[in-house]
Amino acid sequence: MAHHLKPPQHVFILPTPCDQHNPLFDTVQSTENFVLQRTKASKNQFLNSFLGTIQNVFDTKQAAFRILFRRQVNAQALMIAEAETQKN
Repeated sequence: MAHHLKPPQHVFILPTPCDQHNPLFDTVQSTENFVLQRTKASKNQFLNSFLGTIQNVFDTKQAAFRILFRRQVNAQALMIAEAETQKN
C-alpha cells in the first residue's frame, strides 16, 4: 500500500448506534449517508469545563469529532469514527 493511501490510525471504531440529533454536537458537514459532527464543548469554555467534570465522574472521554453513517436520511445513525481533530 502506498504511504499516501494509508488509513488514519485509531479513528475507526466498531459501529455504535447513536442519536444524530444530540444536543452536545453540532453538524459540520452532512451528505445523504454520512454526518460529520463536532462537540459544542470544543467552542464553549464553560460547557467544556462542565462536560470535563461529568466525564471525570464517569471515567469517559468524548472525542471532539465523530462521523456517523446512516442508510437513509431519517434512519438510525451508527457512529463509525471519532477523532480529536477534523484532519486526522
